[in-house]
Amino acid sequence: MSEGEGERADKDKVPDKPTTRTVIKEEVKIECIIKINDRGVITIPREVRDKLDVGCGGKLLVVSVARAGKARTIVLMPLNCLGDER
Repeated sequence: MSEGEGERADKDKVPDKPTTRTVIKEEVKIECIIKINDRGVITIPREVRDKLDVGCGGKLLVVSVARAGKARTIVLMPLNCLGDER
């Protein structure tokens, strides 16, 4: 294993137990790690879809958070969290 590969492998590991932080009075939790396939498609695990109450055909907002002008984080939010169906 070359230098740096071990670090990369550690970053891909799912935490042994959920990691939770309180940020602006909201609970932030790492749910899982997902892969993007060769067509750019991701699969959101059933447990996460159930928590979000999003089923087949449901819509998610993709919100990006930038730091120093570069997107570093994305957040997926059910469209129904806005209070109106679009």
